[in-house]
Amino acid sequence: MNHDRWTINRRGFLKLSATGFLAALYHRQIGAAPAAGPQPKRLVLLELSGGNDGLNTLVPYTDPAYYSARPSLAIPQESVLTLHDSATHGLGLHPALVKLRDRYDQNQVAIVRGVGHPQPDLSHFAMMDYWYAGHLRGMAHTNQTGWIGRCLDQIAAGSPEIAGLSIGWEMGPVMYADQASTAAAGNPWAASIDIPWQLQDAYQAALSNLSQPGTGAASTLAAARAGLASGIGLGNFLTQFQDDTKARQASYPDSDTGRLLKFAADVLIAPSAIRALHVSLPMGFDHHANQAQQHAENFTQIDAAVDAFLNDLAANQLADSTLVMTTSEFGRRVEENSDGGTDHGTASCLFLLGTSLKAGMHGSQPALTELDPNGNLIATTAFTDVLAAVAEHWLGAPGVVASPATPDLFA
Repeated sequence: MNHDRWTINRRGFLKLSATGFLAALYHRQIGAAPAAGPQPKRLVLLELSGGNDGLNTLVPYTDPAYYSARPSLAIPQESVLTLHDSATHGLGLHPALVKLRDRYDQNQVAIVRGVGHPQPDLSHFAMMDYWYAGHLRGMAHTNQTGWIGRCLDQIAAGSPEIAGLSIGWEMGPVMYADQASTAAAGNPWAASIDIPWQLQDAYQAALSNLSQPGTGAASTLAAARAGLASGIGLGNFLTQFQDDTKARQASYPDSDTGRLLKFAADVLIAPSAIRALHVSLPMGFDHHANQAQQHAENFTQIDAAVDAFLNDLAANQLADSTLVMTTSEFGRRVEENSDGGTDHGTASCLFLLGTSLKAGMHGSQPALTELDPNGNLIATTAFTDVLAAVAEHWLGAPGVVASPATPDLFA
């Protein structure tokens, strides 16, 4: 991958806007600095796409049923990263999560166990729809809005400034909002049209003129104008904050994930009204075969990049006001398959990282000897309970996610 993927300059933005690779926002003005005062709370959602295997992430290394179900895939007991906490009850971390274990021991990590849907579906698409919506029946029941988008509708309604950003792909459905401004920043170097430098000023002026209301009255033209105007605004914001962050000293690993999270930190450190980032990590977790190697490679990359990201935020006085949360659409089946992998499952674990949470274990570990008829774990914590807690007690948006119980996750 090009090491400049997660940066953008004016020339790159003009190339990008010429071929439509910049996702449209829903409003026209963005990038203004927030009012002076305490830092607002922000959420960074890290998506582990494909279905992360919770049993080989948070390992029940004292449970014989785990080793019986996974004779070749189970993490050897001597390799598990044990957690120095009496509440772990025989649970430890995957051996690649060294820095995460250190942060756990420093009371900067909360682990929620047994997270899943009370009536699970083994389809990627169905479960992603439920998670994005923050609703047990999906986005068809939330007016096609995502749970973060609805949070932003509450806390940023009426503001024309960008409040939420998806990084790494097209607009994440979790960011779909009715009123708040949300956007996506993908790969600006994918564009194929290069605007000669002599024409860049003229092209920028032409784009600005096309985005004005007088250029047409049809609804499709109005939508196109709004998207174009917003794209110009996002491009201006991105080019501006690059100048402010180039001189910052931050050590990130030389990996796709490292560059992606460096870009995310740039966005958070620059003055803006952004309250939430959705980051789709550049790797897959649908490990039907060769899981041991792929899982280790993924976690090695994530562990180093997330640690650098958190160090960067701390150095810029953003640690107390930023929460990092992992999600994945489901876990994996308890039994390993014949290809050295695991098939689609149900419950898994998720992590919250920060300095303003109640660190340690939350929820209860699903029993490996009490499985559903398909041989999968029975969830002990509804995913909507966790999302409701984050929405209400972190972002300050009560009622966005319907839940009868919200875990006590924050200090």
